[in-house]
Amino acid sequence: MARVKKTRRSASVAQEKKALIGETRKKTGSPTSSRAAVHGVSARVAKEGAGRGRPGTTHRERPPASKGTQKSPSASANTQPHPSNRPTRPAVCAVLTVSDSRRGPDDVGGALVQSLLERDGHRVIAREWARDHAPSIRRAARALLADDTVDLLIATGGTGITARDVTPEALEPLYERALPGFGEAFRHASWEQVGAAAWLSRASAGIVRGRLVVLLPGAPRAAELAIRHVLLPELPHVLRLLGRVPPEE
Repeated sequence: MARVKKTRRSASVAQEKKALIGETRKKTGSPTSSRAAVHGVSARVAKEGAGRGRPGTTHRERPPASKGTQKSPSASANTQPHPSNRPTRPAVCAVLTVSDSRRGPDDVGGALVQSLLERDGHRVIAREWARDHAPSIRRAARALLADDTVDLLIATGGTGITARDVTPEALEPLYERALPGFGEAFRHASWEQVGAAAWLSRASAGIVRGRLVVLLPGAPRAAELAIRHVLLPELPHVLRLLGRVPPEE
């Protein structure tokens, strides 16, 4: 199509030159004047072509991008804090560490969980330990939730895929309502840290007796990611939805 347009334009310019030469000769009788006139036509054509990108080519204006095809801002730029995320009181928390070996001073992961919660203004009123044994884990969790003041129970450890990782098997049957979005959000955030290995985590959350129960990996780095970027930003909102704190006025 472009070649046909170019051929037509060349023919038109040639006819214009021929007509101009004949007219100039009639008026002046000078071949020099005819050549000058032809040169002027050629210069004009070249100038017009240069303004369009290349001599002798047709310039096409790009259509404006439609709103539907414009690049949208990043998700982080559009993220706004939920209006109900301002805490009215600290959350009352309990931490359960699931491990055959990590106890007391050796429980680095549990200590980190407590530190992150307290640094955000919440209260940790109980710490407990259970070995990698489903009945022991379930018994320890029920004992912590027997305190009606506890708003949040975090169990750390035992969420992997080895034979000893049984925290989900122990506690998920207690869920009155599962919150699958928590595990999905955590695994999405984990992709930046561990890549495709993120899907090997079985971290989860659910509601037990009107309280929020969260199952986190035992690795301190993973637990910190889950608490900082997934749990804490929505914790006040969750407590309001559960009726643990009064609605915001």
